[in-house]
Amino acid sequence: MLILIVEDDRDLAANIAAYLNLFDIDCDFAFNGQAALTLCEEQEYDIILLDIMMPKMDGYTVCETLKKKGVNTPVIILTSCDDDEEQLKGFMVGADDYISKPCSLPILKARIDVIQKRKTMAENKIQIGDLEVDLIREQATRQESKIKLSPTAFKLLAYLAQKSPDVVSREELEAHLWPNKTVKASNFNVHVHAIRAALDKPFDTAMLHTLVGAGLAIR
Repeated sequence: MLILIVEDDRDLAANIAAYLNLFDIDCDFAFNGQAALTLCEEQEYDIILLDIMMPKMDGYTVCETLKKKGVNTPVIILTSCDDDEEQLKGFMVGADDYISKPCSLPILKARIDVIQKRKTMAENKIQIGDLEVDLIREQATRQESKIKLSPTAFKLLAYLAQKSPDVVSREELEAHLWPNKTVKASNFNVHVHAIRAALDKPFDTAMLHTLVGAGLAIR
């Protein structure tokens, strides 16, 4: 994990980094708001720890600017400004969490872990129209209804979802499902039929498409 610490108090930034390093978390530093924006253009971070009162550009402006630029990196505001109005302002500009200084480093680490877990779960969910495929839980839903599939059929659906909207050849799909094995066409067709029955039959529009001579696609 790589975290950007945006903090003009260099001693505090060093202390936070030293603690996080104990958990194999790497840290970069920005000591003013403008430097933070520059680094975020050059490097992708897992989380940004962001002070508010800084030279050149305050943390609120940094956070708001990043979100407007489409940078979706989670932001934890870490500041001595702890009244309700300041916290509300932080969330309004796009912060994911708000922690008052001084703070317990173990608590800060716990908050980082929660956000990272949430981020990982979000990254492992594929949304295609009203279909959601959760790669971690190995389950799929359409219009919030659970799609019941065997483990092999889910693996096939998940691969098609990851490739969507591209067409995937039957040969590629078989190699993904049964690497280094030759399978009967009937075995493959059983799983395709199961996906079509669970994914498309109960709904008005089909999502699993067969393109003759090319393969399958989720669209």
